[in-house]
Order: sequence, then structure tokens, then C-alpha cells
Amino acid sequence: MGRLIALPQHRFTRGEINPKLLGRYDTEMYSGALKKARNVLVTPQGSFRRRPGLSFIRAHEAALTEAVPSAATAPNGGTAANAYNGSFATGVVTTGAIGTTNPYVVVRYDLGSAKIIKHADVYGLSIDTGSSAEFRIQYSTDDAAWSNYGDALPTVDSDGTSRRRSVSPAVTARYWRVARVGATDLGAAVATLQEFRLWVDAATVSAGRIIRFRYSTTERYMVVLSDRTASIFKADVFQVSVAIPHTAAQLAGVDWVQSLDTLILFHKDVQPIKLFREGSDTEWGTYAIAFANIPLYDYGTGNEGIISDTRGWPQCGTFHEGRLWLGGLKSLPSTGIASTVTSFFDLDDTVADADHGFVWTLDADDVAEIFQIYSARHLLIYTSSGEYYVLPETDAITVENVVFKRTSEHGALGPGVRIMSVAGAVLFVQRNGATVREQIFTDLEQTYTAEDIALLSSHLLSDPVETALLRATGPEQGDLAIIVNGDGTLAVLQTLRSQQIVAWLLWQTAGTFLAAGADDDDLHVLVEREIDGVTVRFYEQFDFDALLDASVKKTSGLPDNEITGLDHLDGEASRVVADDIVLPNATPAAGTVTITNDASTYIEVGLDFPDVGDRSLGEGVVAEGLPLIPRIQGAPVLDQKKRIVSLTLQVNATQGFYVDCNGGTPREVSFRKFGDALLDVAAPIYTGAVSIDGFKGYSRLPTWRVTQRDPMPLEVLATEARISF
Repeated sequence: MGRLIALPQHRFTRGEINPKLLGRYDTEMYSGALKKARNVLVTPQGSFRRRPGLSFIRAHEAALTEAVPSAATAPNGGTAANAYNGSFATGVVTTGAIGTTNPYVVVRYDLGSAKIIKHADVYGLSIDTGSSAEFRIQYSTDDAAWSNYGDALPTVDSDGTSRRRSVSPAVTARYWRVARVGATDLGAAVATLQEFRLWVDAATVSAGRIIRFRYSTTERYMVVLSDRTASIFKADVFQVSVAIPHTAAQLAGVDWVQSLDTLILFHKDVQPIKLFREGSDTEWGTYAIAFANIPLYDYGTGNEGIISDTRGWPQCGTFHEGRLWLGGLKSLPSTGIASTVTSFFDLDDTVADADHGFVWTLDADDVAEIFQIYSARHLLIYTSSGEYYVLPETDAITVENVVFKRTSEHGALGPGVRIMSVAGAVLFVQRNGATVREQIFTDLEQTYTAEDIALLSSHLLSDPVETALLRATGPEQGDLAIIVNGDGTLAVLQTLRSQQIVAWLLWQTAGTFLAAGADDDDLHVLVEREIDGVTVRFYEQFDFDALLDASVKKTSGLPDNEITGLDHLDGEASRVVADDIVLPNATPAAGTVTITNDASTYIEVGLDFPDVGDRSLGEGVVAEGLPLIPRIQGAPVLDQKKRIVSLTLQVNATQGFYVDCNGGTPREVSFRKFGDALLDVAAPIYTGAVSIDGFKGYSRLPTWRVTQRDPMPLEVLATEARISF
């Protein structure tokens, strides 16, 4: 033990690498990687920091159960049962002349007993002459006195558009109806109603998906799917709930594409759905797309529509060169349809010219089930057995010149696991679920390559079920590609292609990540948690100003010693931070926590990060360096025991952490200074160098570890270890 050498590490832009690579100290990636990177974020500048916390937005919608009437009537004409038979194709309710009758009941339900109605959906309500603003959903507890439920209904929806009405708190009533309530003389006009359906919360939680909907640069929304529901959020504020036909079990296979004010949802078992915004933030509707001129196909019993409720529907699609491209037909998984030019829902293929639609099939020697179609430099097609692109590149694609070229046979994971576009490249999860490939067109070879960019960190991928991409919005950010693992963790890729930064990390929470979605500025997730012994699901947002998960932060109305809005954490012991001071845990009651003294700048209450260490020390953040291997005359020193005797860390805006070396006992690092009022002020937030020495223990492969047990700011820019051997 006569030598002392300093080994610095100035960047961490390779993230966490596979344990099988720990002996590759001879490679360039070794100097920029970590042995373990849990609940940290690597920055493009090379530092690592505590990952952002999660701000609570809203409880996720539960699964739904239909409240089917025990008796129904259509007192002014029509067959009442047609309003809840679940099909637009097997009859509607059509009334007689409305005239001046007030109220004029279209259909009335008796549920048999009072039920708590979460949503009421009206489909295809219209009158055949003009329109009226006097039609309402109403409820009654005694079948005598009736109250309006939600806003008035438009009467222009002969296309089957769904209009959902919901109120908070939910209404409990036995009797429900759709009626014209008003004195306007509508003369001989008659009303038509396709469906009237009522829903109650089921006893089970719902699956979910998160979709970005960008109406304009200033009007951006997030659409959160749950069982038969699309919840619309703007700036993280709930706007309205919209009906969709997809059940919770079908959501994992949903794909989508957006153009202007229209979002189309695809699933192989559901007729494609159009979700659209009409006017204000709370005016939305949905309807099943009625395709015109559906091509015919002989499935063995004569010609019939190639897509239908009987044969199934496309499971993906996109807009490209003025056409809607549909792919992955349920009964013909390697086949798709290109629409007529500029007429997206007209699939007419009866004329073989440049503008009409056409049916296409991939030429493969196996079943190439189409999972996703993406519009880029070329039209890209991702299947279970390989990747394709469509030519020509410069001329318009027509039935006469279309060419499908296979680029590789890796195969994509699907359905529902979407690709991500990053700085000219496309990322997709390979069908084995253990690889993420970066597909890029090379001008030299005039084809696409698909390199494995998770090769060094594939251990962080575990049965991927969802992807999302948060694009860089500032100089301290790269693009964040998010992989939701089946085990409830997030494999996070920090990437900046121009600087060759590829850093894989693993994020965990006190619960299970289920889904993720990103707008240009924000990353949102659905999380399953257990709160006070009850399984719940929350819609949350990663927030760089949050230190906790499922958190609520109060910054206005201060000084104050109370924070409200914590109903989602009632009964659960929670962490509390106020004015940069970590306070004792508190358990919210009636949505409120009261602290001992007034806070002047902020109060935050939420859940701590889970223990991601291996010593049961409550380490919510772990960053461990790779084994440090000194060299003598260029040769690595492997056979001698070594000891890190001191460690210097360059930190930025950091309040506290623990550090240990050589596998020893963690030592707390705090920046408090002795003096007056030591216990009455927060620990300083420090920027600069800090050195810790006196570490014990020996190892042939010594490492350092930085961990956190408390919610505090942390960012490490560089380290330098002094090693004795």
C-alpha cells in the first residue's frame, strides 16, 4: 500500500451499464458510465441529479359498468329498447312531431333502484328540421320532479356523435330520461336518438393510455384514456370527459394519429373512432368513422367488405402524402389500405389511377403483422417480423408505382408500443422486448440501418409495454425516451444525437408505472399506488420543482402552516418539506396537513421515493461509480487490494446526501455551519467542491456511492477519488 493516485470522472453521459460490462475498463464508454443509476437524471452537460418528482394531477378514472334499465319507455313514439341495445345498426328511437309539448320525452329509463351515475352518454341525437337548444338529460328520485343533468344537448348528430354529460358530485337517482324541456314550437319536427347509456363506477381500477393532442401552439391538451372514457386536460386542469367504445382490456392495443382538430383511435376489434374538439376547451365529441367505398375481399364465402365488425378493423394508421394509410387489418394482418387523395375516409379502389385508394399487402415469407405506420422521409411500416419503407420518395405514391422495401428482419414489439422520432432517427422496441433500435436512413447505402442503442444497458428493459418521448426544450436537456416496463419501472434514455449522448437510467416510484405520455414540455404518467391500504391509480406529471411523488405544493397564500388538496393521500404517512426544511412525516386527514410553524416560500407534501438501494437504508436515490482501476505505466492494476481514501465531489445547488466508498458505511454530507439558530434554519444549498476522507475497507474493485434518503436538491458535476494501493 505504497502508492496514491487520483482518478477523476468528469461526465456520466453513458448512464447505467450492464453489470456484464464492468470489466471493460479499456473502453471509452467506461469513463462516462455508472454502475448504478437509480432515480437520477443525467444531463447533456455530463452531471447527474435527483430525478424530478411527480406532481399529482387527478385520480385516474375507474372502470365502468353500464346501468341497464329494468324498464324503458318511449312515450312519444319509437322502440325504447333501441336506445340501449349497444348497436347503431339495429334500430333507433324516432318520435312523432314535437310541436309545443313541454316536456317532450324521447326516452325514459327506470333503473329499478337508485344508482350513482358517473356518466350519461347520448349518441346520435338529432331533429329532422333545424336544431334546438332545449334537449336535456334529466333525472328524478321519485319520477315526478325532474332535474337537468349537465348542459343542454345539441340536436345535429345524425352521424352517431357521442355527447357525454357528467356532474360532480355524482348524482344518485332511479329515473332518467332524454327530453325536450322548453316552449319553442318545433312544429312537425321529429327527434331521432341512437343510444342513451348510463354508467356507474365499477369496483375495479382501469387501465389507461396518455395521448398528446395539439390543436395549436397555444391550445395543447392531454387525452387520458380509461375504460370507455377519454378525459381531456389542458395545462394539467381537467376539462371534460368524452365517451369512447374501448374497454379497459383493449386500451393496451390502441394506436392513434392526429391531424389538426382530429384524433383517430385505432384498435383491431373496434371501428376507428374520431375524437374532435368543436369550440371551447369543454366542447368535444366522438363518433365511429363511416368509411365510404370499402374495398371488397373474398374471405371464402364471396365478396364482402375487407373491414367490418365481422372481419375486424385496422389496428394502426397515419397520414402521408394526402392519404390516410391504414394497416394491420385484423383478418389480413399484413395488409393495409391507402385512402383516396385528400378524402381520408373514402377508400374507393375501383379505379386504378393516381388519386384513388388502393389495397396493399407486404411481400413477406412469413406473417408480417403490421403494428405501426409512421410518416417520415419515407412511409415507414413496422411489423412483427421486419421493417419496411415505401417508395417512391420524390413522386407521389400511387397504386401503379408503390414499392415496399424491407430494411431488416428485427421485428417490432406491438401492438400499442409506439415508435419515437428523435432528431431524424426513429426508435423502436424490438419484438424480443430486450432491445431498442435506432433506425436512420443512410445516404451512402440508400437504405435504413437499425443499430441497437440499448446494448450496454439492456438489463434495464423488462417486458416493455409503453413508450413516450419528451423532446428537449432547453440547453440543459436532451430528448428523454421513456420505456414503461411491465414490472412497473421506467427505463429512461437521455439522448442528444448531435453529441453522441446515450444514457440509460432506471426510475422507480412507490407504486407501479402503468403508462406514459408527453407533450412538448411535460412528461405525464399513470401510476398505481397503495394509499392507506387501498389500490388507486393517479395521473401525475414529472416536475423539476417537486422533490416528492404524488405531491402537492403550495406557493401562494403564504406565510401559512396549512396545505390542502391532499385528499388523494388521506390516511397515508407522507413526507413534508417546507422552506427547504425536511419536516417530520404527516398523515393527511380530510385532504389537509398542518405543520408546526408558518412556511414563507413553499410547503410540499407527497410520497418519498422508494428504497432503490440494496441495504434497506431507505435510499431513494442511488448513483454508484464503476470500479476504479489505477494504471501503472499504462497497465491496469487488478490483482492488488485497493482503497478509496478520499473522494472529492463537485456539486451544484445541492443540500445534502450520503456517500460511501469501498462498500463501507454511508456517511452523511451536509453543508450546515455551526452558529446561532442552527436548528431553526434550513441546511444551505451549496455549489462548489466537497471532500470526504477517512474511508475504511479494501477491495480489488473499489467504488463510490452517492445516495439520498431525504427529499433534497442534488446535482453532482464530477468526482475525483484518491486511491491507495
